[in-house]
Amino acid sequence: HVPEIFGAEFLEQTARKLGKASPEMLPAAIVQQSAQPLMLDLMEKHIVFVYGKHGTGKTSILRALAALRVGEEGAVFVLGAGNEWYSWSRDHNAQYASIDGDQKAFTSALDDEFRSRLAFRKTHANYTDPAAAREIALKMKPLVLVLDDVERWLEQRREHGQPYLERQLSQLLGSAIAKGANYGICILAGCGASGMTGALPNNTIRQLKDGGWGLAAGNTLTDCNPWNADLPYSRENQAMRAGEGFYVRNETVTHVLLPAEV
Repeated sequence: HVPEIFGAEFLEQTARKLGKASPEMLPAAIVQQSAQPLMLDLMEKHIVFVYGKHGTGKTSILRALAALRVGEEGAVFVLGAGNEWYSWSRDHNAQYASIDGDQKAFTSALDDEFRSRLAFRKTHANYTDPAAAREIALKMKPLVLVLDDVERWLEQRREHGQPYLERQLSQLLGSAIAKGANYGICILAGCGASGMTGALPNNTIRQLKDGGWGLAAGNTLTDCNPWNADLPYSRENQAMRAGEGFYVRNETVTHVLLPAEV
């Protein structure tokens, strides 16, 4: 039996029961047809892109996945819009910054984390070999970088035309998006419907979407299909119940149950 809405603990237990748990694999959802966990290889793609309309549970999904991925020894950095992550970050000993607040301490801590991982990687003489690089990355403690409401913090401040992100922080995020898999970094990005319309600053949202695993939350696939998956009309308009969504890969869509805080 699979509950309609379930959390990280249920996913982890299910994956371990089936013998699929390993350091690089993230059980991110339950495949509805088979009732087995959907396992995402974070060394193949270190980004999970969660897309959907406002109110479809994206933040709850990101929190469940962050708690599942970080474990007991990892670190979590959360960049959000507003204060809905503030209490969660405090309870989970996570670094938190809002687009509306001071980002200096957050940027400094993230920079220190990046430097330590770069130094660790360079201590291994064969770190440029792909197979060896993978093993080195798996030896690092997990670093989870949560980017919630990504379409909002990429906007410009209306009053001055300046970006919401400080320049150094923007550069760090760009490095994490491009090379994070080599440094044990997992990016969990949540994006609303407005993020897929109009001009995209530096194509950041498109990089997250195209370079990551795709999870869609919404009422129907028509409401949440930025991947332009080619599906029959009846499938595109198939209504989802609470906790349901889609996993998208190479325009192939799988009906899944998405995790949430419970």
